[in-house]
Amino acid sequence: MGTDPFDGVVTATQVYGKVVEVGEKVTQVDGKVDRLDEKVTGVVSRVDDHENRIRDLEADRWPHGKVTLLVAVAGLGVSIFGLIIGLIVKGG
Repeated sequence: MGTDPFDGVVTATQVYGKVVEVGEKVTQVDGKVDRLDEKVTGVVSRVDDHENRIRDLEADRWPHGKVTLLVAVAGLGVSIFGLIIGLIVKGG
């Protein structure tokens, strides 16, 4: 049979060296996660700001809609009044 690729001796120094490397990588990842958290917090605050601005714009828009509705109802009222007057004049 062939030689066993896992055959060998691993020393405590080698294991310790690898543990130190893994620890350094974990520290790097932790730093990246912290920076990502800061970016996400910034994005959330900007989204909240944009949502507030949109709500303010929508609130400003509705008074114009109410005025338009009032003018339309008034126009409808005048039209109905004109029809009634027309019918009265023709009938009388």
